[in-house]
Amino acid sequence: MLNPPIESLVKKVNSKYALVIATAKRARQIVASRKQNPLDTRKAVTVALTEILEDKVKVVRPDEPKKGDKRGTATNGDAAEQA
Repeated sequence: MLNPPIESLVKKVNSKYALVIATAKRARQIVASRKQNPLDTRKAVTVALTEILEDKVKVVRPDEPKKGDKRGTATNGDAAEQA
């Protein structure tokens, strides 16, 4: 059994694929920071998944427009160009 449960993690992210990519990226950051603090013995992937579940890490897909960003939206039937 996974801890944290996969069902609750997928609700935080749009897809399982995005969850895997975000977890791997955050786990690499954790491993890199552990070189400065080798006393932390928790597994980096578990820490990354827990941070995603607790909303300490925000997962943003690059193709999604940011809040307040006008790029990627269409008005009056016109297709918007992304810069």
